[in-house]
Amino acid sequence: FRRVLFRSMILSYLSAHPSFYEKIRDILTEQDFPTPPYDQIASLLLDQLRHGKLNLSGMISSFEETEDQEKAAELFYEAQPEETGEVLQKLLLDCVLNLRRHSLETRIAREQDIGKVLELRKEQEKLGEIRF
Repeated sequence: FRRVLFRSMILSYLSAHPSFYEKIRDILTEQDFPTPPYDQIASLLLDQLRHGKLNLSGMISSFEETEDQEKAAELFYEAQPEETGEVLQKLLLDCVLNLRRHSLETRIAREQDIGKVLELRKEQEKLGEIRF
């Protein structure tokens, strides 16, 4: 449940504050959102943020299923938390790191290639060095 909440908070905040992407672009990837519809929402949102062309209504209409359109709209247009500024960004950065750690742990547990496991472990170690 916590990871779903983290995913929702991160995607919602990014859609409302695209400049936050600069702080997390080297940490968070589409792979950190493995479940539908978050996978597709994250893929579209992160791609647009990468290219500096955010079009929320275009993303929403790109979903074929009404349910997915509603979920994306909910994420993009839900009320933002009352906290603002550095406190909120610190909270969200902690969410990003926790989500990324879990994603890496899951990928390590499923990976068969020892070389890839070692790469993923190095990524885990780097997360421990990140300070905000």
